[in-house]
Amino acid sequence: MTIAVTDRTQTHILFPQSAFEAVALAVRHQAPYIAGATALQLSWNKTANWPTQAVALSGLSELIGCKRLASSWQLGALTSLAELANNSALAEYMPLLSQAAVSVGAAGVRQLGTLAGNIGFAGDLMPSLLVLDTQVLWIDQHGRSQQQPLTQWLEAPQPQGLITALQIPVPLAGSITRMEKLASRSAFNPPLLNVASLQCWQEGQLQKLRLAIGGNAIQPSLLPISPHSLPLQDSRRVLNSALRATLDSILPLGCAQRDYLISAGAKLLCDQLSPNLS
Repeated sequence: MTIAVTDRTQTHILFPQSAFEAVALAVRHQAPYIAGATALQLSWNKTANWPTQAVALSGLSELIGCKRLASSWQLGALTSLAELANNSALAEYMPLLSQAAVSVGAAGVRQLGTLAGNIGFAGDLMPSLLVLDTQVLWIDQHGRSQQQPLTQWLEAPQPQGLITALQIPVPLAGSITRMEKLASRSAFNPPLLNVASLQCWQEGQLQKLRLAIGGNAIQPSLLPISPHSLPLQDSRRVLNSALRATLDSILPLGCAQRDYLISAGAKLLCDQLSPNLS
């Protein structure tokens, strides 16, 4: 583990020439990666501890950009949140992701903050990325290229694993995506609660349903539901009760403001799923 220093001017910044070299340096020096460092600097300033070495990724152009593939989008790990928010082509196919990016902090934060950095700190984009069935492309500590669902990456993140890109399938025709956050932006803090949903309707039938939550004290996760496990055709009260039961089953017992988060989360998701229910 890297020994911390109390003066950030003592941190030695390492500049790799490629993503694979970045991983080799991180493993050799047990050093963290830095790019925009919006969240890292906040954390390090709070503890007054800085790493002795850090691997700077900002010069790796191979990790930047949004690319349209046949049936998906590939988004470079160092793509800024501002680019995600302002890319009109991406917004046409994935308005949920653009909406989520716009909601992150102030303009300056979005200009510096990166896609992979937001994942690394379980940030505001996470519920939206989860409902979009995001795949993570990354390099492991042995220099091997890997690909796995974001859900699996979150279960066992690799300390020196370097995310190089995300691959997100274009939602099917008939998909409805929504997200909402419950937060105070008086300070640069994560939202208290963050929810997202994806519904895919075909010929009047719900074929696909994804619900996800995240927040300051909540591990980002998909809710364990299926298109037929929620009473979407019943009253709002019945749907709200079912959502509360689902959230109650996954939120840890020691979670701060647990009862409030269950109540607020169920209401926000209920609003997204069936806005016209009485």
